[in-house]
Amino acid sequence: MEQVFRIDHGKLVCRTRGNQVEVTMTLRPPGPGLYRGILCGKNGRVELGTLLPEGEGLRLSRTLSMDYLRRRGCWPVTGGRGELRYAFHSKTFPRGWGQRTDLSHLFTDPVLAGCVEKTALWRQDARGFSLAFPWEPKNPFPLVPAFCFARVEETEGKPWVIFSFRDGGWPVVPPSCQNGESGVQ
Repeated sequence: MEQVFRIDHGKLVCRTRGNQVEVTMTLRPPGPGLYRGILCGKNGRVELGTLLPEGEGLRLSRTLSMDYLRRRGCWPVTGGRGELRYAFHSKTFPRGWGQRTDLSHLFTDPVLAGCVEKTALWRQDARGFSLAFPWEPKNPFPLVPAFCFARVEETEGKPWVIFSFRDGGWPVVPPSCQNGESGVQ
């Protein structure tokens, strides 16, 4: 048996095969971000996990037992939804910056190479390069091993954590810290 539910920005398909329920959720969300799939029943809900990019949208597939869904109050399934858990910043970047995803090879230090975020804003400098990460105090601080080399600057109304590096990925002391001041305020 197959049920198709229309949900905001997509659909949810549930197929029963014996005691198993195959759940597939597809979304074309209104904006970029991390979305979690939620399966709903009369008396409860089940988090399905994070939807992943596939084709022109996001997709998630899970197989769950009817017994598990009954215990969680989700059998029979009555619908579902995709919840935005973290919104990505828009694709407009501050002047002079571009997005870069291939960062680890910029560092000769294995510790920095291993902890650099997968995506950051990047720009070439006279002495090397700089990386910028959006700063939100509730989120983990980026590049923790280089914390003392960070500076926070507001650009176009948003705070950014900025690190400068010489070629090879060696951190540069921010100019404001060379006089004994802290770069992070």
